[in-house]
Amino acid sequence: MADLVKIFYEVGKVFENEGIENYNQIYYRGIKKIVTIELTDKNYKPEEYDSNRIVHRFFLRVTSSRGGNLYPFLFLNGNIDSGIKNSFKNMYKYIDDENRKVLKSIESIIDYKKLKEVLKNYINKNKKEKNIYLGVIYDGKTFNELFPDIAYSYAEKVCNGETEKNLECYIDGNSRIGYDPKLNFCSIDDLPNNLKKNTKYRLLPLSKEAACLVKQGFERIFERQIFRFYLFGHSYYLLPTLF
Repeated sequence: MADLVKIFYEVGKVFENEGIENYNQIYYRGIKKIVTIELTDKNYKPEEYDSNRIVHRFFLRVTSSRGGNLYPFLFLNGNIDSGIKNSFKNMYKYIDDENRKVLKSIESIIDYKKLKEVLKNYINKNKKEKNIYLGVIYDGKTFNELFPDIAYSYAEKVCNGETEKNLECYIDGNSRIGYDPKLNFCSIDDLPNNLKKNTKYRLLPLSKEAACLVKQGFERIFERQIFRFYLFGHSYYLLPTLF
């Protein structure tokens, strides 16, 4: 497993210069249509767009399977109200104090009951449509356009661990370790709470740079699927060992 982590690190190193785009998952989700809801419109009238027209305006980041998305841009399904609420919770984690007040004032105008009703009707009328995403906007702007620093703050903090120590990094020898790539074979972060309590904490000794590159390499291989191929009806992933 340790050698596998090194492969992820090397892949992440190749794409290191792509910066914040390493965390944008929007271009490889196969999004067909984007539906927007303008919060300043009290009727919450859905506006439909072909994905190619406005996809560049949004930033998609799923923080975890249970944690929701970083911004209110998410897959359109029956739990959309809770999904939007989770997005606001996530934005509050990474926003500065001055913009926090602005964000709270925006959230305060949302009528979740009406929003859920409008989107439920829309979903029912478009049952045959697949891979539709909802983008919540305010005063004509997406939330990543309103608060771009949230994404940068997320990228800065995403691999922070609970404990930091001055020791040798497993990969690059840096002296400050304790950072976490948030992969469940590197730590116990993704385990259910009842298992966490009964599991001895384990974490690979990684520096912040190494942990972030491991995370980015993993996503390049398995999420963006640039190393995926098919053979005899089966799906495989090529794990490169030379760069």
